[in-house]
Amino acid sequence: GADGTAGTGAVLRWLSADELRRAEGLEELHFGDGRVLARCADVPAGHAAGCEHLRVEPAATVLDCAQVLALVEGGDTLNFREGICQVQRCYGGAQALRYTTLYREMDVYSFLCSRVGDADAFSKAYPDDIGKNEDYWTTSVAFKKDLRLFFRSSGHELAALELGSYRGYTTRVLSEVFGQVIAVDASDSFLGYNREYNSDRSNIMYVQLHTRLEGLRSLRHNRVQVVLVDAEHDYESVRRDVQSVLRFLGAGLRLLVFDDYATEGGVRRAVDELVGEGALVMVGGLGYRPPWGYHGKIVHDWEGVVCEVARPAAGSGGGGGG
Repeated sequence: GADGTAGTGAVLRWLSADELRRAEGLEELHFGDGRVLARCADVPAGHAAGCEHLRVEPAATVLDCAQVLALVEGGDTLNFREGICQVQRCYGGAQALRYTTLYREMDVYSFLCSRVGDADAFSKAYPDDIGKNEDYWTTSVAFKKDLRLFFRSSGHELAALELGSYRGYTTRVLSEVFGQVIAVDASDSFLGYNREYNSDRSNIMYVQLHTRLEGLRSLRHNRVQVVLVDAEHDYESVRRDVQSVLRFLGAGLRLLVFDDYATEGGVRRAVDELVGEGALVMVGGLGYRPPWGYHGKIVHDWEGVVCEVARPAAGSGGGGGG
């Protein structure tokens, strides 16, 4: 093909396979069937959290990795670094590429990256979110934005449980994204405020429940796929809440979301222990991304994290409860 220059100033020309293997800084790879594999911008690390893992193989170059991708049915995204090629399926949308695990940085290419702009527009469409500047005890605006982007593609098919729903500011975001939301709080006053604040929403069930005293046994017949753990933040309470969630809601449970992972030692300790024990797998970060400032200090963890349930708790009835 002829050499040409794109409107962005990027130089476009056809390269042989040997030339591609030696090339650096590639922005796009054009497949013969018309698909364009583009480098993804603003991806802080490899392994897109919202994507399904398909294959890992050794590969010397990005081109070799792209050739692996071409052979994997359903694959649309690759992560490459230092001879390792990871192929994933992120068919839900490019927003999944923006929320990634705390692994080291990798080069990320996807057939979906031309759609990242759509995700940006989506995140800017909610200027009325209430964040910590208005109410210190709610989740941040950045956290709320990331909840939307992380779960936008599949949330309408899922049910979410919010432990510690407070005044309903985050509940409102969950109700936009998920098909059904169960808002749990120990305070009847907070639940009343939540009901009033979200009176225009019809997919929220409000439950007054103190997890320390009553546990989650009464919710065992509800099928829940995602749980936001944001009640008491001390180590014992977080650990107890997670174990109760795994015991009584384990059948279809897929993901647990934790707020204040970076700033609450009890949350971080409980999550890190559960990950170390193999009960959870950390797959993504939400909210402020490291490094960021908090009360005059530099924080080197994500504000919140998303964890996948690796296995049910021992003796779990898979949602039936004993």
